[in-house]
Amino acid sequence: MTPAIAVLVTWGSLLTIANAAWELSRKIKKKEAKWELEREARIALANLHEAYNHGLVSAEEYDRWLTTVDAETDRKYATHIFRDLNSNGSKLWL
Repeated sequence: MTPAIAVLVTWGSLLTIANAAWELSRKIKKKEAKWELEREARIALANLHEAYNHGLVSAEEYDRWLTTVDAETDRKYATHIFRDLNSNGSKLWL
């Protein structure tokens, strides 16, 4: 093998390793973000249930949130729940 081809092969291998490392890093970050969303959604659901139990949310509001929002999978809606609850004067946070 000529030195020029050996250099090209070496650079190709290095680029492949760098690409694989980047892909793995990206997948790990994506998985961690998903876990964080699920954790925050569970907290949101628990706090919503607690607000209902303490009378801060009426039964109608509680049912409306549970039927219209899938807070277990969508952080945007879980956050929206608490903005709405906090605007009504309750002391709930994520």
